[in-house]
Amino acid sequence: MDDSAPEIIPTICTSARSASTPTPSTPTPITSSPSTGSTAMSDVLIERMSVWLSERLAASG
Repeated sequence: MDDSAPEIIPTICTSARSASTPTPSTPTPITSSPSTGSTAMSDVLIERMSVWLSERLAASG
């Protein structure tokens, strides 16, 4: 090795990551509110079933 070359000294010291360090978690998506229109859609389906059942019972009796 050439004695006139400057000695290179690292400026940042890195260390191995500890296994006990928790990894960052991703936030849970918010699903508490129903998507737009789903409540109205289920209300309509319930009403349709109710009307169909009423007509079916009226027709058979």
